[in-house]
Amino acid sequence: MNGISNFFLAKRKQVFSFVNNKIPKTFREIFYGLTLVLISFCILFTRSFAGIYLFGFRLGEILVGISFLLSFCILFFHYKDSSIFDRKYLIPSFKLLIIYFFVTSVISQTNLLTPYAFKTSSYIWTISFLFVGAYVIDKVDKKYLRLGILLLVVVYLFSSGNYPNFLIDLFYDISDKFQFIKGSEMAIAYITIILLSYNLFDNERLKFSLLIFFGSLFFPALVFNSRGAFLGGFIFLILELFYNRKFIYKNLIFSLLITVLCIPLFFLSSLRVYGNFDFVKLPENQPQEIVQTVGEVITKKETSRVFLSFYIIDGTLLSSDPTTHWRLDIWQDVVKDLRSKNLIMNGYGYNEIIPVMTDPTAPGRLGWDGLNENVHNYFVNVLARGGLPQLFIVLFFQYFLFSQYKKRHGDNRILSFVAPLMFIALVDAVMEGVNFPIVFYTFYGYFLKVGID
Repeated sequence: MNGISNFFLAKRKQVFSFVNNKIPKTFREIFYGLTLVLISFCILFTRSFAGIYLFGFRLGEILVGISFLLSFCILFFHYKDSSIFDRKYLIPSFKLLIIYFFVTSVISQTNLLTPYAFKTSSYIWTISFLFVGAYVIDKVDKKYLRLGILLLVVVYLFSSGNYPNFLIDLFYDISDKFQFIKGSEMAIAYITIILLSYNLFDNERLKFSLLIFFGSLFFPALVFNSRGAFLGGFIFLILELFYNRKFIYKNLIFSLLITVLCIPLFFLSSLRVYGNFDFVKLPENQPQEIVQTVGEVITKKETSRVFLSFYIIDGTLLSSDPTTHWRLDIWQDVVKDLRSKNLIMNGYGYNEIIPVMTDPTAPGRLGWDGLNENVHNYFVNVLARGGLPQLFIVLFFQYFLFSQYKKRHGDNRILSFVAPLMFIALVDAVMEGVNFPIVFYTFYGYFLKVGID
């Protein structure tokens, strides 16, 4: 193993030397710029962008393949500089996660020659974009990064009723699927770009104004699209108000003035999104069979021991809210099924859909289009695929990642980035995809290197 590590270390030095000395600066800047465009398109066009076909493969599959190769290289790299990525705990935990994937693949007889195995394990490989964020995004000229503010405006317009028809038609032609921007994708755009702007502008009043201004625009749209995304955004706002408490105290009149001026903007955004000021969605014509299926799922449960919307039946936590009920039912069924099949330590592997999603006694789990395979919870998905040991490895890795930021920068500001987005990952199928984890880990790596001002 040491011989292999030394070989890859030597090759890495050669590559870095070649990149720094042989590749012209212009070409490097083009590469950095193209990387920024890629990440920007992941933010703006989300799932539709990941579904674009190139050379017979979807772009998302290509990105997962690239991230797999990056992860495989990291497995054999030996890091002497642990100032960005701690080589005592952080890097070893990621390497252990990769190794354990191959162990569980052997145990579960996963066919690693099929793209599906890498699709279902993409939550592992996309972690490698931490290194893209740390070593690429920081080198992009700030004047281009500042365009993120314009990108955020476009995200809002696209997600609140102004998605151009020509782009919709284009994605129907070149992608496997067109999808409007989801609430979780709006949330990561808002949170990421606001935190990024803190490093791009020196004016503290401007930074605070951007936080409140875009918050007043985005929150009505978040409520409309996803309560989970709204709660994530709310967590972010509360944390940012806490971290900016000294600025608010010293600039109380300015802070109040900006907030008051943005109140009309909040209501205008609400009117734009809802069509009214009551925060009530206008009725939609939903297929009758979908309504009937959801109704059957809900009426099977009789409410008892109600606390808010939650209740317990036969030791199972459920909810009178249809969406919450649906997810709680899936999560707990995954654990029960793993235990009943003695797979709690190994997981199901990566060959097939998680079995409870196709349970005939629980209709509607595959969604109205029959394509949903996800359990809508990051940690439950990890448990289902790799078992309890893999879940612990992921938890330790996330802890070491957070600890490394605190060690490097001496504060907990990264909590504003991690806490709301991890909350969203616990209630939605975001880490199982491509665009969300790529954006998340890219900017996590960037913030890990440069901090949050």
